[in-house]
Amino acid sequence: ENITSDIISSLTPGAQYRVVVYHTNGPLVSPASEPVIIDIEPTGVRDLVVYPLSPTAVILSWQRPYNVAFRKYVLQTFFFNSATQTSQWTTYYEIAATASVIASV
Repeated sequence: ENITSDIISSLTPGAQYRVVVYHTNGPLVSPASEPVIIDIEPTGVRDLVVYPLSPTAVILSWQRPYNVAFRKYVLQTFFFNSATQTSQWTTYYEIAATASVIASV
């Protein structure tokens, strides 16, 4: 087989890339290959800390993920009802990546 490969580095987590390959021979350029779409998995937030504010409220603090392209954070709560032995995740807030929030839970 005639296989050629290369490494594409410094991609941004959370971003999507479209890659095509073509070859040249002097002034001649081949048609491009079919595009391949690459989705780079995002990394998570760093250093999540919870500070008590009151009996019914907490402050959440975290560091942004490293070099990640994203628009918003989604804060979810997990509630377990011991009486009925049921549980569920609930989306509590969706906030812009540049905002901060104090939440009562």
